[in-house]
Amino acid sequence: MEGTTCKRGEGGTKLRAMKCLLLVGIGGGLGALGRYGLGVWLASAFHTPRFPFPTFFINLVGCLLIGILYGLHFHHGQFTKPAQLFIFTGLLGGFTTFSTFGWETLTLLQNANPRGAFLYCGGSVLFGLVAVGIGYALGGGAKG
Repeated sequence: MEGTTCKRGEGGTKLRAMKCLLLVGIGGGLGALGRYGLGVWLASAFHTPRFPFPTFFINLVGCLLIGILYGLHFHHGQFTKPAQLFIFTGLLGGFTTFSTFGWETLTLLQNANPRGAFLYCGGSVLFGLVAVGIGYALGGGAKG
C-alpha cells in the first residue's frame, strides 16, 4: 500500500495526521460493521457449525474487492492518497485483513519473488496458527 501513509517527513502537520487517522478510523469502523453484519446474515442463512463459512466467504469477498479496486487504481489512477487510506487501509482493513494478505502475496509473485510469496504465505499461516495456540494457552484455554 505504497504511498498511503501520513509521515511527518512528508511535510505533514498535526492536522494532516489527524485527517489520515480519521480516514483510516472511519473506514475501519465501517468495514468492521460490514464484516459483522454480513457475518451475522451468513451465519443465519447458511448454518454450518462444522465449517466457518461466514469468515471464509468474507475473506474471499475482501480479496475480490481489493483485487478489483487495486486493478482500477493501478491501471486508471482512480484513487487519491486520502481515498487509498480510507478504502484500502480503513474500509477493507476493517472488513478483512485477509485481503491485504492476498494482495501482498500477489505483489510478491508479480515482482518475480515466488520464494518470498511462498515464505510469506506459508509462514503467515503456520506461524499465525502457532501464535494463536500460544495465545490460547497463555489465556488459560489449555487447562485440562
